[in-house]
Amino acid sequence: MPSIIKAFELIGMAKVSSSAQEAKKLGYLKLSDGITMNRDRLLYDAKIKAIELSNNFIPPKKSTYMLPGATAILALKLAINNMRSNGQISEHDQYIGEKIAFVLSGGITDITNELSEDDILKLEKNAIYELIQNNLTLERLEYILETGKYLRN
Repeated sequence: MPSIIKAFELIGMAKVSSSAQEAKKLGYLKLSDGITMNRDRLLYDAKIKAIELSNNFIPPKKSTYMLPGATAILALKLAINNMRSNGQISEHDQYIGEKIAFVLSGGITDITNELSEDDILKLEKNAIYELIQNNLTLERLEYILETGKYLRN
């Protein structure tokens, strides 16, 4: 649950990092990931890293996950409902939060079932399809694309 809650907070609050070091603290980057401070070296450093990674490349093993399902959904919905009751989020924020909670929890499953990355990606894809069918979501997306700022509707 702690990792699900952390991911939920990062996604739900649209947390971005202001630096590479902060990105490492948030878990967006691995501690071992390199950092290029000089913008003029970005492309060169990226090419060198890509070449290094391609030597002796072995595809990563497919991971499986055991997620709590309904237990996590209920816990996250409780937090979402509290935020809504306190006026911290809108009704549409609540709707989006519940979709995020469903995906992060593994959907209709329990801790004894293994889920593949493909299973989780399917949950995510379905949630995105449902969100896109809502006009409030489309308004948010258009606003972000036009202004670069977040719309609370």
